[in-house]
Amino acid sequence: MRVKTPWIEALRRQKEEGVDPTKKSGTTASPSTRDLTPKKMSDSFHRVVIPLAQDPWLNDNYLNANGHIR
Repeated sequence: MRVKTPWIEALRRQKEEGVDPTKKSGTTASPSTRDLTPKKMSDSFHRVVIPLAQDPWLNDNYLNANGHIR
């Protein structure tokens, strides 16, 4: 769901709290432990049904002024 806080307000709060947005978060896997096997396009294919007709909020976010999906 969409966050109700504008991005500029969230950025201001981060600066007040002392959070550095340029600092990396979490840890990354070392190159020796990552899986580097080649992948097929079907490995990353996902199908999602978005109920645009039932949810006006989704309809507003995903359709442009001409009624086509963005």
